[in-house]
Amino acid sequence: TLFDFEILKRAHKRFNFCNGSVGNFFLTGARLFTGSLEAAIFLFASMTGITSVPTSVVPVINTNQTATIAASLSNGETLVGQCEISHPSPFQQKRKNGACTPRKKRMNPIDAFSYFEDPINITSEPKGMDNANLFFSKHIEEKLTSPIDRIYYINEYGQEIYPVPNPKVVSQLSSKKTLVYSIGSLYTSLIPCLVLRGVGNAIVQSQSLRHKILLLNGTNDRETSDYTAIDFIDAIASALNESQRIDARRAFYQSCDDEEEEYD
Repeated sequence: TLFDFEILKRAHKRFNFCNGSVGNFFLTGARLFTGSLEAAIFLFASMTGITSVPTSVVPVINTNQTATIAASLSNGETLVGQCEISHPSPFQQKRKNGACTPRKKRMNPIDAFSYFEDPINITSEPKGMDNANLFFSKHIEEKLTSPIDRIYYINEYGQEIYPVPNPKVVSQLSSKKTLVYSIGSLYTSLIPCLVLRGVGNAIVQSQSLRHKILLLNGTNDRETSDYTAIDFIDAIASALNESQRIDARRAFYQSCDDEEEEYD
């Protein structure tokens, strides 16, 4: 109900429910109501009778700040957002020379239900693109112009940021015996969880982890065209190394600040 109310407040943006997930709509409304994604998941579990034991769903990031993933390709291009990386809209216009998506398209998805916020855009898009925010295809056959080199997070202004993971995720990594790298989109579902600050170190320094298991997808997708199992392993290892590099850089800069304070 709250989600529908928020949509009605933005009726002029002509939000389109086609291809939308009822579950996602519910979680969005619950998050707006509770102010927390983790609380929204708890509410959903309570309503459906799903107990926390043995099943526990913990969001890897629990923040109300805007955080979007971006992909740097080997040829220098940049793709912004999960849809643009893995299943772009058929109406999506190609960008040249890796130009960043306009800020208007990188707004918080909960609030920016449509690109048509600015009246000037109403007539600037091709016919039939009336609010294409949910119009995408997971079966698009067009390959990426170049392999993905790195996945990172950006804020609403396009600046790279380094979010911290939910403390419960680090706690789980420090106490469980088995870590399963699950099936799903490698670069838009799995790796965004691994490049967060502290995750790489939590995995490598865990005293409890004994087994690490990778479940491969049945087929390759747009993100992993021509990938072998070894390529999946290399991508995961690179993401964890990236997480550790972020921590190392922050530790170095912090030590420099501490030295300056001592000299002062």
